[in-house]
Amino acid sequence: MTAPAAPADRPTAAIVRRLAVEYLAPYRARLAAAVLCMLVAACAQPTLAWLMESVVGDIFVARDRDALRIVPLAVLATMALGGAANFGQAMLMSWVGLRVVADLQREMFDHLLRLDLAWFQRTPTGRLVGNLTSDAALVRQAAAATMTGLVKDLTMVALLVALMFYQNAELAAAVFFVFPLAWWPISRAGKRVRKAVARAQAEIGEFASLATEAFQGARLVKAYGMEGRESARAHASTERIFRLFMTSIRARAVNSPIMETLGGLAAAVALFYGGAQVIDGTREAGSFFA
Repeated sequence: MTAPAAPADRPTAAIVRRLAVEYLAPYRARLAAAVLCMLVAACAQPTLAWLMESVVGDIFVARDRDALRIVPLAVLATMALGGAANFGQAMLMSWVGLRVVADLQREMFDHLLRLDLAWFQRTPTGRLVGNLTSDAALVRQAAAATMTGLVKDLTMVALLVALMFYQNAELAAAVFFVFPLAWWPISRAGKRVRKAVARAQAEIGEFASLATEAFQGARLVKAYGMEGRESARAHASTERIFRLFMTSIRARAVNSPIMETLGGLAAAVALFYGGAQVIDGTREAGSFFA
């Protein structure tokens, strides 16, 4: 029996489709509950933004005592519901992710045991152990992040954008110029992170193989005085792993100052344009803050 094609040789869509059909489908009930929790959590943030109009306009400007009794309770209920929904989706997605990892590890182990001896002789042991442990865990993290991004984050952004245009289409359009500017650095950083992490995982497998060979052959290593050679190989491998992970961390970290600067630019435009409307009397302060 020969080994299957490497995942890197397959289209990403095919891999995602197989994961969904073969591994996520058995847990569709919990996935549906997690999606429901994500939708509730996604709605909480736009609801808070919508309530901000009453907080500023009715309480602080109009000094309405009825609003003072109702609006804080609405804010509390919204935040409590959003927090409970976030807890629910985190627990459910973690459960599903861990079940998928366990299923994958069992299937991979059974498959590897059925491969011929020649394949084992060609493949380093550390790489096999890495596939069974760290690679399966990465699948869980990727699946959870993808589901959360597609359902919760996308829904929240869509609702917030809709609320922005409902409140003030001109102001929303003026702020929206930031989105095209943000897309390029995020996309480029994502590619660098994926490439660096994939190379780091492969290098971790090589390091595990190197360590396994050195420890299992400790008698020969000492007999031929090869401690220095094996130590140099291990040091070089750990250094490569360090550099690869630092590359991925740097690619992630560089997004923060870029997004902070772009966010500040959008906020400055909103304050200048919206503040002018409030001063001129064409817009209420509560609507602007919402």
